[in-house]
Amino acid sequence: MDKSKIRKYLIIGLIGAIITVIGEMSQGFVATIDSSNLMMQEFETYASLPGWRHGFGSTIGAIGILLQFFGVYAIYLSFKNKDDKNSKRYKIGAINYSLIGAIVHILLATAIYVLKINSELFMEYMIWFAMPIVSVFLIGYIWFSIIMFNKFRKNETIFPKWCCWLNPVVGKIFFNIVATLIPISALANGISYSNMGIASIIMFAVLLVNLKKIKV
Repeated sequence: MDKSKIRKYLIIGLIGAIITVIGEMSQGFVATIDSSNLMMQEFETYASLPGWRHGFGSTIGAIGILLQFFGVYAIYLSFKNKDDKNSKRYKIGAINYSLIGAIVHILLATAIYVLKINSELFMEYMIWFAMPIVSVFLIGYIWFSIIMFNKFRKNETIFPKWCCWLNPVVGKIFFNIVATLIPISALANGISYSNMGIASIIMFAVLLVNLKKIKV
């Protein structure tokens, strides 16, 4: 097991996560606007931003998500057994997490921009373009996260078992809760929009710190 390679890939993943959050904050850091349609209020809030912020945020965010592949692949390299079925499934999930995740990031950013320029096309765009791919991503994302959680929990990696709680889905839920607990503001919206990126920053950073303590 190449500890130096794991470290290098975790660093690249961490850099990718930071870039992702910069992109997501560009799109999500905006004060909530009043809307008569509470179901659409969140989308309309993000749509109130100038177009360049959507373009910059989606592009930078997608690049960051692609770079995060190295971080989640570093976790695969830490597996004690890389030949079992779940390890092979994890690799497929890692591709979904990064490649399909980057596509979804751009699709959802584009959806907000579609709402900005033509609200009548928004639902059509969401139903026929965005949601089919988002659904594929979410199924793979949850599946991938469960495998990762169990790998850590069952002590099948070189990292401590408690690292299972660094799981992407756990982090996403946690930061969504944080966003609801703080006053309604641009910060709350930014945290909510970038919950996955923030969770990834913490996951890769904590794993890097723990890697120093591990003798392979």
